[in-house]
Amino acid sequence: MGMEKYMGYQAKEAEQRQQRLLPEIDIAGTLFHVDIVKLEFREVGNPLNRMPIIGAKEEMGFSHFFFDTHAKNLFAGKEDMKIGIPDHVRIILLPPLKELDPIGLARQQGLTDNFHSRRMESRQALTSFSKETKQGDDKRKSRSPRL
Repeated sequence: MGMEKYMGYQAKEAEQRQQRLLPEIDIAGTLFHVDIVKLEFREVGNPLNRMPIIGAKEEMGFSHFFFDTHAKNLFAGKEDMKIGIPDHVRIILLPPLKELDPIGLARQQGLTDNFHSRRMESRQALTSFSKETKQGDDKRKSRSPRL
């Protein structure tokens, strides 16, 4: 007697899923693969250059990290940055995992490939901000309204 029917339960055959290419994402001009299984970004041109996806700081509902455009990796500078963000560092806003790699996330969760999918481009760019200085900014003072 095989294991096809055990104690009245009909075992399903394992679903064979197609291999797929990892999605690519542009981080401040550098292409990275998004690997949800390993929870990392891997540079397309240099697969040894990797950055963890988890660990991004979250403030006011946005996940972000500091990206060093020279090292093409996370900024390893001092945490306080009292003198400001260096010119070669960008602040990268990180969307939810289901937007970075909907198929990979669905597979990791044991769901169908199209569970999180919506019409997405195979390559997308993350939003990045750089330090911007203007003449006279130091004269302006921001005030929060008193309640």
